[in-house]
Amino acid sequence: MVGLKMIGEHIVQAMTKKIIDSFSPDKIIVFGSWARNEATKDSDIDFLVITSYEGSKRDLQVAIRRKLKGFGVPKDVIVASHDEVERKKNLPGYIYGTALREGSIVYERASQ
Repeated sequence: MVGLKMIGEHIVQAMTKKIIDSFSPDKIIVFGSWARNEATKDSDIDFLVITSYEGSKRDLQVAIRRKLKGFGVPKDVIVASHDEVERKKNLPGYIYGTALREGSIVYERASQ
């Protein structure tokens, strides 16, 4: 029998590839229960997508969620700039610090 962790890792990899191929982010971090190895069959997959995109982060978030719709698993996608993450990572009410501390970097664009 294939375990939840193995299925989850496959889905996370496939979703990450879809985000990279479609949106060219700078970094993708998976955080929450999947990163802590506490996921259950009902857990969503939490993505922090860090990007240099200068348009609406909300529009990009919606576009990424639509692109991932076909995977049939619950997901939460947060889109932020490097500057926003850096400025707000230690502020209460923002998830960035938790994502950076507990999350797993599943993609990072190579420096050019």
